[in-house]
Amino acid sequence: MQVDQLRPMVPLLDCPRVATLPSHVDLLDRADVFPHISEQWNSDCFVFPAAWPRTRILPYPEPKRTATPSFEEISKVQTDAVYCTPENRQLWENSEPLLVVVNRYRRAKPAHSQPRTPRTTMVTMHANGLHKETFEPTLAHLIKTLGTDAQEIEEIWSLDLAHQGVSGLVNASKSNLEVHSWPDQGRDLLNFLLLYLPPATRNVIAGEDPSLSHGASALSSGSPAPRMLARQHLEDSALLRLDGSGAQLSGQQIRGRKILGLGHSVGGSGALIAATTLPSVFSSIVLIDPVVGPPSMFSPEALPANRKAWVARVSQTLARRDHWPSKDEAAKALIKNKMFFGRWAPETLDLYVRFGLTGGDRGTRLTSTKVSEAGIFCLPDPPLDTMEIFTRMPLVPADLPYHYIFADRHMGVVPESAMKDILSQISRHATSTRIKGASHLVVQEKPEALAVEIARLILGDGAATSRL
Repeated sequence: MQVDQLRPMVPLLDCPRVATLPSHVDLLDRADVFPHISEQWNSDCFVFPAAWPRTRILPYPEPKRTATPSFEEISKVQTDAVYCTPENRQLWENSEPLLVVVNRYRRAKPAHSQPRTPRTTMVTMHANGLHKETFEPTLAHLIKTLGTDAQEIEEIWSLDLAHQGVSGLVNASKSNLEVHSWPDQGRDLLNFLLLYLPPATRNVIAGEDPSLSHGASALSSGSPAPRMLARQHLEDSALLRLDGSGAQLSGQQIRGRKILGLGHSVGGSGALIAATTLPSVFSSIVLIDPVVGPPSMFSPEALPANRKAWVARVSQTLARRDHWPSKDEAAKALIKNKMFFGRWAPETLDLYVRFGLTGGDRGTRLTSTKVSEAGIFCLPDPPLDTMEIFTRMPLVPADLPYHYIFADRHMGVVPESAMKDILSQISRHATSTRIKGASHLVVQEKPEALAVEIARLILGDGAATSRL
């Protein structure tokens, strides 16, 4: 696949339907989320509309699923879904809007000094089957590693994927949720940055927060209640076309913020898609073992073995237990699962259990369902989305700093035999490294080592060069 064969991105359009918020989903504000650092950071929880329309949609009502759907059932949904185009508008013009849940992390006591230039706002996207809170140990270690230089970080925003984590709970009743399209991770990120990320808040007086929409209703009975983010003014609406027409922001900043995009696995692929679609939105990018599809993985020689591995991964996902009688039993079962969680840092596993479970009619289940996790692996054949992500890799412009952080040798998401293709595809101005002893789940296993690498990028340390 060549660069000129990239399919156009579906533009970000205004949905004529208003997204509804289920009253039974609790979105929590939290205090002192990084307890082991000297400076107190708090977390607020918000929602915003996901990109609309979605890249693909089913041309028929979504079928009812069996309690444990098969690989064939899930694959059929992915295969039958069609791309949204102007020509088939009647299929998607009445489709339901999805919502994305996002945490905002900021200092309890904002800095008194006013910076001469915009500070960095970090925006994170998590890996498949996980949730935004599993990034918190990495973020805490990063702030600690930066020391006084942590003042460079204005805020951190962390997104749940639209079909996983608390986003998955909010969207559980929405049609078309099972359809997975890789470009939508990038489109959701751009939709947030262009239309819903509020201005930097350091000049906001107490009680006035421009991030909240006027008249927003509470989403839970807790206090203070999370609210819908207000839509922000965008100077150049041509940016929403996502068509490479040349529209761009000036100065690589948005509403007084420099944006550092940080994505892991599927989230890393989404960050790469966003950065190659509208690079002027970002000041830097960090991709942690992103999922890409080098052509060598789909050659006649390699494809049968790789397809067998994907089917096995889906089967393992669907076979995993995801329902328990209570949260206590669920927590005990997850912590005892050394085969899957044995390599995780204890602090990350604790957050996964605390925020990855939800109550329901059948007791307790994971917030990220097995179907949502498996659907990502049930790609249509050929898997054009992941191949296009590979094709996009060299399209990051030379004035946008970006850094790849890979798992250790023979432990990443891409077979080591295909890594040479990825390394040759990375732009010359990019830096890259591996985290020793880490598998694909770098964020969950090595948060401190990962934080050191991210700190080097923020500080412009030349040590963050290729060490592969």
